[in-house]
Amino acid sequence: MRHSTSLLLGLSTLSVMAQTEGSNFTVSGTGIATTLVSDYQSIGINPANLGFDLKYEDPRFAFGLLEMSYSVYTNGVTRKVLRKDMLRDFDRTFTGNEQEMAAQNFTDADLAVNADVRLFGFAFQHDKAGGFAVQVADRFQWSSFFNATTAELLFQGRKADYFSNLQLSDGGIIANSSGLSEDTLAMVVRGFNNVGEGRNISQLMDDTRIALNWTREYAFSWGRRMFVTGPVEWQGGIGFRYLQGFAHIDIGEKDGKWQGFSALSPVFDVDYGTAALNNPSALNGGGMKPVGSGFSGDVGITAVVKEVLKVGVAATNLGSMTWNGNVYKAKDDTLYSLNSPGFTTYNFFDQAEVITSDLGVFDWDGVKERQVATPGMLRAGVSYMIKEKAEVGIDLIVPLNEVPGNLVKPQFSIGGEYSPVKFMTLQMGVITGGNYDTRLPMGILFRMPGGLWEGGVATRDMLSYFGQNTPTVSLCVGVLRFRL
Repeated sequence: MRHSTSLLLGLSTLSVMAQTEGSNFTVSGTGIATTLVSDYQSIGINPANLGFDLKYEDPRFAFGLLEMSYSVYTNGVTRKVLRKDMLRDFDRTFTGNEQEMAAQNFTDADLAVNADVRLFGFAFQHDKAGGFAVQVADRFQWSSFFNATTAELLFQGRKADYFSNLQLSDGGIIANSSGLSEDTLAMVVRGFNNVGEGRNISQLMDDTRIALNWTREYAFSWGRRMFVTGPVEWQGGIGFRYLQGFAHIDIGEKDGKWQGFSALSPVFDVDYGTAALNNPSALNGGGMKPVGSGFSGDVGITAVVKEVLKVGVAATNLGSMTWNGNVYKAKDDTLYSLNSPGFTTYNFFDQAEVITSDLGVFDWDGVKERQVATPGMLRAGVSYMIKEKAEVGIDLIVPLNEVPGNLVKPQFSIGGEYSPVKFMTLQMGVITGGNYDTRLPMGILFRMPGGLWEGGVATRDMLSYFGQNTPTVSLCVGVLRFRL
């Protein structure tokens, strides 16, 4: 079957690469997290922080439900186009010119989409035993970068400039040129090249990168005070998680070679055609069945000096996953012809049956399984508390591998929070690097006395509200977080 990854691009646009603080709405507005998070929100960031909670000493239990966040970033379109056309009016049909314009917009442009949902989180802290935490959370991460040829093939399909000849619905064949009328273009049913004119997929997709990861984690972490040296309290922690995978896409160059892999849950309802007949990993039936599983772990340490200065270091998500359901490997074939009309709306998922059929760009072979590392990160942070009203600090996050779901480059941030009154906290920071341009996160939190209840909202880039270029649309929110 010839199968395009456009399906996943559409899903990412509709659902809303890596959010380094996940769905932790209590720190998203600061831009820093390594030394600020506590209780179950320490999972995946720094488990050593389970050994303390400097803000609230009395509560022993903390739990939360449905904490969530999402962000969409691209430097290919303006904020107006992103919000109106891509996220709201994605079912509107393109005109021929709009297909061409969309291809131009996403040429040499980044698209990064993240969605995190903590379905449930719980933590218990004990003076001697330390802190224990569990959570169930989903993470969806997409990142892509298209060269000019890839953008044309995906958005313009059979009318892409790559093809020298066009076959019309009346059986006629004409040369592909820029001066064709709209009526003529509407009659095109196939684009093709003469023998010897085609190029291999790896050549066409040079510098192109498409990565997707959707996993559900069942996590456990533990942390406690290890020892005290003078004015310094040393906290240590570890964490483990079992992972279920529902989607994995990895297309692009790796170790000097082009590769393409796909593993999608039956919930995506992809018809793999004849490629599924001899695939040892093919799954029958539908539903939200996992297509991969694995384990990963975290380890961290935090030093607290006189209860005001915190220094933390953590290595997170160290492990691997085995994708063993609906696993396919793309062939590096020569592309001579294409019948697909390309993207006719921004609702690419709705067009999946056309894009993923034998009319698509890629030719896939079924394989038994594929093992990949989880997106590991090394984190380091420092923060300082000012008279129990404010905390400021810096964070550095370095990706430890190049896999779907990880940062593409190191991320540095500076930020903090200030509580003018006990029931409200204001947050602000600056972040640069990672998968995005420089951005300005901001947030506001509300709480009841003693932290009995917390709720808040944050954005990962306030600058996008004041400018049209390199927009980010994001939201992080939580209203069901309690301490007892």
